[in-house]
Amino acid sequence: MRPLYYADFEFSYHWSYTKGYNTAILRLRQHSPTSTKILERAIENDMKFHPHLIVKYLSTPGNYTMKEINRQLYMLPVGLFDPLWLRQDGQQADHELM
Repeated sequence: MRPLYYADFEFSYHWSYTKGYNTAILRLRQHSPTSTKILERAIENDMKFHPHLIVKYLSTPGNYTMKEINRQLYMLPVGLFDPLWLRQDGQQADHELM
């Protein structure tokens, strides 16, 4: 995890099979445009930081695609942080873990 702590980009990781971020690990830089946008939108929404809301907070009418949102907050693969989760949640039952 140490190299990611010093990473030059903001990130979270993919929440299982959904299109959302898992904010259990959320790397934001102090006073960055991304962290400011997330905090301001959360304040407007009664301080809710549910993972599904992060995509909404980073979205604007002109940039709702994940490609555009990932430019602000990079989504790393779930296997990097929680490799057994996809097996546990039952969404990858036909895959074998090696």
